[in-house]
Amino acid sequence: MKLISNSMYKEYATPMTSSSFRAWNSADKTPSPASWHTKVDQVSIALFGWHASLLLEIATSLERALQPWSVELQYFGAYYPTRNVDRLKEKVPEGAGSRVVAAYYRTWIEAFLDSHAAWDSRGSHATFDVHLCVTPLWFCMVIALVKPQARILIYFDDLPDMVPSELFEDVALFVRKAAAVYGSPSSRGPDASSAVALVASSPLVAALGDRLLGLRAPVAPWSCWYVADLVKWNAPNAPDVFLLRADLWFESTPGRTWYYIFHIMLAESNFPFGIQTMLPPTNDNPLVDFNQLWSQAANHSRAAIFMPDDMAKMIFWEACSMGLPIWTPSQEQLARMLPFFTYYHFSGKHLTPQVRRASATWGRQFPVEPFGLSVDLSAAENRSQRERMQGPIDALFWAGMSDFVSYPHVQRFDSISHLMVGILACDLQGLSSRMLEAHAQRAETGAMVWREAFSLLLRA
Repeated sequence: MKLISNSMYKEYATPMTSSSFRAWNSADKTPSPASWHTKVDQVSIALFGWHASLLLEIATSLERALQPWSVELQYFGAYYPTRNVDRLKEKVPEGAGSRVVAAYYRTWIEAFLDSHAAWDSRGSHATFDVHLCVTPLWFCMVIALVKPQARILIYFDDLPDMVPSELFEDVALFVRKAAAVYGSPSSRGPDASSAVALVASSPLVAALGDRLLGLRAPVAPWSCWYVADLVKWNAPNAPDVFLLRADLWFESTPGRTWYYIFHIMLAESNFPFGIQTMLPPTNDNPLVDFNQLWSQAANHSRAAIFMPDDMAKMIFWEACSMGLPIWTPSQEQLARMLPFFTYYHFSGKHLTPQVRRASATWGRQFPVEPFGLSVDLSAAENRSQRERMQGPIDALFWAGMSDFVSYPHVQRFDSISHLMVGILACDLQGLSSRMLEAHAQRAETGAMVWREAFSLLLRA
């Protein structure tokens, strides 16, 4: 299973040929990479999404990838986290009506009160050359908001684990139908100019989209230029190791136990480094200044430890982009944790109290365990013996599809002692240099995917 998982990760992570961009229309003749020499020299892009950090990542990546074009960006709907909204505004203007779109997003995320069936009654936004919609899938309301001839790029960043099961088929059908209808100009006559392109943020997301929707999206790896251009790590002799915050993990019994044992072993063994942790969010400290955080880590942290409680945690990619040596659990270690920990995307326990209350009425129909990985005692009672035996195998497979396990030069550990020895024995400066080289290669791969997608959308 480990070998299958690793080989599939490489398959989804490998840059896809231009033909892969037309999964929704096998008859379409998509341009080759050489067709990047288009007739346009500027492009206006509307960015739709609720998470400011995601839009900041996309905006900074597009500005580099689409050179020498003149790129004009506006964002719509971003409202979280608040401090990153301010960072986004420094780079990208807020579009007219953005607050209205943000209200739509809040309604869906916090209460599940939205209805995709009503999207088409919400009017139209101004026409941009391309409308880029950051999903989860149910955020594709942008398809209904824009005008019929719009060019749409759907960016799969998240997984469909928060959609009530009675709505999921309708939403999935909506996305597939939109892709088929908008599809490509050649499929609907010479006067049509609409098109849809798909891009995924990671092999894990691409694989799940392929499995659940039957739509294969090429992967544009995270670049995080907004961090990489700000700081570079250079503290191999610093006295502390930085424990990147994983709130769900820290709040769990396994997380607290692991941390206390690690702390005791460091103290009793007289190891030459301590632990530096991030402050948890509280009423007095609700926001994190990430510019200050990464500056502190770059200059005062020997290395970082990341215990993922989320299979799409941006803090991991941000740390990698600045060359901060980072240790994560191995595939086997992560797989052992998955069935017994409320992993984001693999359990519904990460939901906010408002969403928990709204989702409670769906009971077993609500897909809190879309892949059967995170054990819930009430749900476990209803599992067959085969499902219980399959869980660890599924966990091993999906853990191997994550970037945390598969990124080159990210160090992995199977135990606390393995972690401690690894940090002491590692050539941290050399490791950081290799991480920066790998980041540059991933960024170029992502730029190629973005250029191919826009070449499809804007071809003459």
